Amino acid sequence: MPPHPPAQITVAYSRHLDGLIAFSHGEQWRWAHAALAEAGFTKRDAGSFHTPGDSVPVAMTKLLPIARRHRASLQVSGRPYLGDVADQIAAHRSH
Repeated sequence: MPPHPPAQITVAYSRHLDGLIAFSHGEQWRWAHAALAEAGFTKRDAGSFHTPGDSVPVAMTKLLPIARRHRASLQVSGRPYLGDVADQIAAHRSH
């Protein structure tokens, strides 16, 4: 893959949603959207995709070859999902 592939998928684990959250980006982000949908991820209102926690290993195993077919790079974020961080901040402020 080139240094900046035209379609990219970033995956993070969300404790709050108990599953994977995936974001598509890049010049050809529609290719990444297609790969995520084909792999069984559900599109959320905010534009991200989700798969439940009980199917995380299966989802990742399925997503990798599909992403390659759609010419999308796949990376796993080592950082917590930002939505979980926001929930923690909101919970802390309400106490």
